[in-house]
Amino acid sequence: MRRFFAGLFMFLIFIGSAHAFSPLGYPGNFWNSLSTDFDRFDGLVEQGNLRQGVRWLQLPGDVSVNTYVGYRWRLRSLNREYFDAHGPVASLEFQKSIFNFGLQYEWQKFPPRGTSQQYPSLYVNAFHSVDVLGGSKSLFGIPVVGAPLSGWARVMHDFGNFEGLGTMGYLSQAIEWFTLPDNVVFRTQALYYWRFRTLNEEYFDVHGPALGVEFARGSLNAGATHGWERFPSLGRSTQNFRVYLNWFLQWDLKN
Repeated sequence: MRRFFAGLFMFLIFIGSAHAFSPLGYPGNFWNSLSTDFDRFDGLVEQGNLRQGVRWLQLPGDVSVNTYVGYRWRLRSLNREYFDAHGPVASLEFQKSIFNFGLQYEWQKFPPRGTSQQYPSLYVNAFHSVDVLGGSKSLFGIPVVGAPLSGWARVMHDFGNFEGLGTMGYLSQAIEWFTLPDNVVFRTQALYYWRFRTLNEEYFDVHGPALGVEFARGSLNAGATHGWERFPSLGRSTQNFRVYLNWFLQWDLKN
């Protein structure tokens, strides 16, 4: 089964356009996040995802068919046992509007446990953002830049009996108060975030609300949050102050 999925993905990704048709595009993206907390639970955290793909065709209903190869990682300095992982990924993905549905094959290493696994998995992602002011530049008579409501969610299931069925995501309501020189936007936000899975969840599962401030310029965000976190598998709750730096890049090599 594993060799079948691996062979299928490699075939779909690397088959040349001369054998069928010219691909519609070569999309790629890179996401990276650095953060540190001050309650000595996560410590310094670094995680990211780099991938390059091929957009093969557009199906009826405006559904695009893509394949990707990439590399994912998540690392932290404390309570690493069921969190740290890294390795290459190959995926077949269908995209429509705000939704991505995919089947992927992962080659994952888990450094704290000294183990590695290969397994297929399924996932669904969704992201959406809307300005609740509808373009208005006033909030109860106070001049603002905007008030974006955004959310991202992922549901995944692996077939390697390590993570099981899981979900993660956030819902955020922000107010963008003003723009600094060089197009840097200052915003405050209230959010709720979660991360759960059914296997090896001890140092992975967490959820809770948070309040934060953020400076954003394009796809670069730097900020701080104060959160009220609950770790259900550990029976622990805590208040946590965190600072972070995130950035996201995307491209199409055909353009």
